[in-house]
Amino acid sequence: MPELPEVETVCRGLAPYLVGARIDNVTLSAHRLRFEYPQGFVQSLIGRTITAVRRRAKYIIAELDSDQSAIIHLGMSGRITLVGDGQALSFDSYLYQTGEKAKHDHVKLDLSKDGKTFQLVYNDPRRFGLWDIAQKADIDTSKHFAHLGPEPLASDFNGKKLLAQIGKKAAPIKLALLNQEIVVGLGNIYVCEALFMSHIHPERPANSLSVKEADLLVESSKNILLRAIEQGGSTLRDFQHADGNLGGFQNHFLAYDCEGKDCTTPECNGKITRIVQGGRSTFFCPECQK
Repeated sequence: MPELPEVETVCRGLAPYLVGARIDNVTLSAHRLRFEYPQGFVQSLIGRTITAVRRRAKYIIAELDSDQSAIIHLGMSGRITLVGDGQALSFDSYLYQTGEKAKHDHVKLDLSKDGKTFQLVYNDPRRFGLWDIAQKADIDTSKHFAHLGPEPLASDFNGKKLLAQIGKKAAPIKLALLNQEIVVGLGNIYVCEALFMSHIHPERPANSLSVKEADLLVESSKNILLRAIEQGGSTLRDFQHADGNLGGFQNHFLAYDCEGKDCTTPECNGKITRIVQGGRSTFFCPECQK
């Protein structure tokens, strides 16, 4: 599943093309996604202009020139590409080059901008993604966002705020950081990396962290996310950019998927170990993560 850096990368890639584009037509496949499209979905989009593209957690939000916004989640295998006959809009059509079938195209937007026409194609073989419409004034309290915790990259997110979110929860810190009600969007890869950088054992009770440890963990989380965004995210199986290029951060993992490799921490003789927590693989160094 695309995590925060991957979704942020998609948003940044799409924004220059989508902002200012008018939605001339909407075509839906005969298959539903994770949820049914809301009533009036197509009518809410046709004729509207996209005024902004932003991210909240792992969701893409396309603001419209109305009182509504479109909400998109890529699920496990959702991908967005732009297809057009103009050079400026020639995103690589990776969906088709990599063998994905057009039958998995579930949402198509016919767009026009600056006298040119192009198409946004949402392809999702597993159909775990979603498209929805929400009132701008109510978006933070909508069913998608009301339960979500703070953004890890927010300027006011620090160790004190993380500890406040954790409260008395004694769950392993690895699982606590994957809880979207505590903090959003970190995901399995980046939690493993942040805990490694902070030298915090993934099985530590979340409520056992000191303020100093929490501050270090938040700082490490921000650093790892920003580095991943710079690299365009991590490509493991399904994720690719809107332009078809692969993310590159997987080439810089320090712990994730590094089982058996020497720990890179100076003066540590440990090796990266893999355990399973909550059905997810956790990679860490048992020597220097305490």
